[in-house]
Amino acid sequence: MLPRSSAGEQSVAKKTVTISITEDLSYYLDKNQVPLDNIRPLLEGQIAEGEELTIIVYAAQSVPVQNLVSVIDIANQLKLRVVLATEPIKK
Repeated sequence: MLPRSSAGEQSVAKKTVTISITEDLSYYLDKNQVPLDNIRPLLEGQIAEGEELTIIVYAAQSVPVQNLVSVIDIANQLKLRVVLATEPIKK
């Protein structure tokens, strides 16, 4: 279950990579389980010159904020755009 947001905006980049953090604090980069320490070098390998890369982060509601911030920090260091995936709030 994802966090909820009322904004409902969606953004699509030319190239996206998904990073998921599960309730048991496992990290997945495009469906492949990876240790947190491997995320940065794997992302660096996907950055192509002149191409916009966006990271879409899926995190279970129970994931501590620090785990989420660790992933966002890696993306920020690499100057990548980050989007946090949420579920829409049902009205």
